[in-house]
Order: sequence, then structure tokens, then C-alpha cells
Amino acid sequence: MHTNNNRRHTRRSCEVPLEILAEAVRLSGRVMDASRSGVRLRVPGAPLGLYRMAPPALVGRQVGRILGIEFQARFHPERLGSLLSKRLRPVRIGQCEASSADVELGCVVDPPLTDDEAAMLGLGLPTLLPDGQEGELSLEARAPQVRSDLSAPASPARPTPPPSPRIRIAAPAPSKTTPRHAPGAPLRSEAPPPRLSEAPALRAGSLPDEVVPRVSLAARESWRAYVHPSGTRRIPPFVARMELVSTTGVQVKVLDRSLLNLNGGVDVASTMAALGDAYGSEVALRLVDGATHLWTGPARIEMVEVGQAAPHPVTLWLSFARPLRTPERRALELG
Repeated sequence: MHTNNNRRHTRRSCEVPLEILAEAVRLSGRVMDASRSGVRLRVPGAPLGLYRMAPPALVGRQVGRILGIEFQARFHPERLGSLLSKRLRPVRIGQCEASSADVELGCVVDPPLTDDEAAMLGLGLPTLLPDGQEGELSLEARAPQVRSDLSAPASPARPTPPPSPRIRIAAPAPSKTTPRHAPGAPLRSEAPPPRLSEAPALRAGSLPDEVVPRVSLAARESWRAYVHPSGTRRIPPFVARMELVSTTGVQVKVLDRSLLNLNGGVDVASTMAALGDAYGSEVALRLVDGATHLWTGPARIEMVEVGQAAPHPVTLWLSFARPLRTPERRALELG
């Protein structure tokens, strides 16, 4: 959810256990980072019928079939039970890394976390002002107020402690390093456009990342990516705007999902499955700056994000299937 001036809600890295309650399965996961209106989850792939380096079409199909378009989830169930339960709607899907079958989901939280709920999870999020803006004070973690068993003997009355103060937490200094963009690397540039989903980026630094050079392409309007299908598929390539490039891959965006000519629903699971069916896991990628060739080679679709509102823009993370050579790094302005 955006504030009146489209300011994004603050997002915090965390390690919060989660229980997913879908119609077909109940499984445990972890919240890797959270804002009031979005969470990034790590979910085991085996219960979803997935394996290491599973094709994107299978990942999307299994997430959609088992978890659905949205699902119920309990936050920190061992400590809070069913006290903090929310509907989560995936808007971003990908596999965490090549060595694991785990799936990473960027989800919208419905309804957004309140001050009390954020404090229960110890997220240290800023308070909300009456106008919906984030204030300068951050919430202090506190235990939930859970009603005790009525059959238990009454405890001696104790004086009520004063309310926990809200403390000011300085914003972290900007990092001088850049996280690796690999399977599950952040689908965001240094100056990202406002996301309709307001779900967290697919990487926010909570998983170990190798530092590699990357370039935000906000000012390079002429840079484009042509994504060709693999194998003997006879469909035309689609063209996407390049948003970010690193030594391990590129983030691209198609501004209107209908330009992809995909079958199925517009939700992220259906879109990921349809993309994989149409183009395959391994694609041929050509990067250009206007009429100037920059790079051509094999790549793999790793992450898919779909905007909630029409025309449902689609953002992809494509990882390079081979290391970049020195001239290629220079052409892509990676040093």
C-alpha cells in the first residue's frame, strides 16, 4: 500500500517462522524481510513437488496449483498460535539459488500489518502517522497480550507497567557494496519505480550474497533486451526494457503483459508457467543499445513478477548461463 505521495513503506530484514495454510497443504516457511504491506518468504520446494533447478514452468504451475492465487499464513505460530494470521497473495516467484529447491515468494499482506502486529514480530518498523505517512519513531518489540486460560488459578495482582517507549532508530547508512544478482537476487535497481505490489524485493540482503558490479539503467532509455525461445519453438522473441544489469544477469520489464501473448491468468504463478511453456527455461538473450549490439548469449529465467493493476507489467530476472568476458563487461559498462 502506498502513502499519498507514493512513498514506499520501510522494509526490514528478519527471520520470522511462518506456517502456510493452503487448501492442499500445510507447510512451514520463513519471512526473510517485511514491510507493513509485503513480505518475502522462503518456502521449501519439496512439499511443492519441486527440485533443484526445476524449470520455471513447473515452479509457477506447482505454486499456483498447491498454494493458489492467495493463501492464509500464521506468523510465528509456535509463539503466537493463530493470533497473527494474514492472507498473502504472491506477486513474485523464483527459486532461491541453484543449490536448493527452496522457492522465494514476494507476497502482498492483506490486511497490512498494524503497529501492534509489527511490534509483536519485532520488525522495528516506523510508526504510522494519522495521514498514513511513516513517522520518525520506530516501534519497540514487545510480547503479545494473550488472554490466559480461564481455568487457571488467578495470579496475584501486579501493578501495570508503563507502556513501552517508542524509540528513535537512525536509518542505516547506504551500503558501499552491492548484492549479487543471482537466482533470487533483488529485482530492484538503485532507483526503482514504485511497485504496484508493494511486496518486498526478491532479495533484500538477508541471504548471503557475493559482491559483484551492477549498473542501474534508469537513464539508458535505449537499452533493450530481446528474449528468444529455446530449442525448436517457433514463436517470435519479445522485447523488454532493461532496468538493471550485473555480471550475473539482467533485470528486464515488459510494460504490458498482453504484449507477451501468453495463455492463462494474469496472476504471477500462471504467468511464470506460461512463460516457461512458451519460451523454455533456457532462452537466447540479445542486449542492445539502440542499433548497437551489447551482448548475446544463453540465459535462464529465474524470477517473475507481475503487477497487480492493468496492464499488469511483467518484470523478469534472467541469469547469464556463462561468465561474461572482459570485452562484454566493458560493453555493458560493468568495468
